[in-house]
Amino acid sequence: MDSLTRHIIVSPHLDDAALSLGGWIGALVARGAPVTVVTVFSAAETQTLSPLARELHRAWGAEANPIAVRQREDEQAMHLLGATRQYLHELDALYRFPDFQQAEDLFRRQAPEENLKARIKTALEPLTTSPHSAVQLYFPLGIGGHVDHRLVASLGFELSAEGVHPHFYEELPYALIKGSLATRQSECPIELYPTVLDVTHTFALRLDAIEKYSSQLEMLFASSDGMRQALTRYATGLCEAPSRRGERLWSTSERSQTDLQNSIGDLRLHL
Repeated sequence: MDSLTRHIIVSPHLDDAALSLGGWIGALVARGAPVTVVTVFSAAETQTLSPLARELHRAWGAEANPIAVRQREDEQAMHLLGATRQYLHELDALYRFPDFQQAEDLFRRQAPEENLKARIKTALEPLTTSPHSAVQLYFPLGIGGHVDHRLVASLGFELSAEGVHPHFYEELPYALIKGSLATRQSECPIELYPTVLDVTHTFALRLDAIEKYSSQLEMLFASSDGMRQALTRYATGLCEAPSRRGERLWSTSERSQTDLQNSIGDLRLHL
């Protein structure tokens, strides 16, 4: 990898990239690599809201204009990490499925939304092809079962079958749930190869970026301190040395895993 390699992080929602891969994003940017975070479900229907949507908007403290609040948080977080933002403006499952009555419904299995997935794939195409530089793609693994995460992950698996070979990241905080990663691994249609990224130098930056999503912190972690403690434990558990902090990516081929490991060595020379 060199500084001309473009890194495209596909994030289902306005916080997933920072929550799950903020240390790696910060490390790449510090190396001079261009990073774009593409948030898929970045639009909200505010005219006809389900009781569940109204309940979550109240919990976020964003009843008047939830998407404006969350985009403002995302702008601050991405500015801190140094990444470029791009939004695909698709509707969150919270709005696509007005019959959902409780938060647990967002994590139940749904029939594939093929038209939506095709639209997302088309929107990503101009971002993922470049005649002047290499491109590395990152998709969520789909841990936890959220409808939107599973849909975006399934697109990543399809692209892998077409020879694109993206990397997959573990979504936090879902990966904190015991057994959630193993459950997802058992469901994946292809073999995946893990690589632990040493993000010790940029881990504090990741935590600071996550704090910018203040509307989500209490719901996800109870508090900012709870977030810092939980993610630090998880990141430390990925590393052999207790002083190091890690994030884990899953590659779709041994070759793409090797490319990723080479890029880690390159980054270590500059951080």
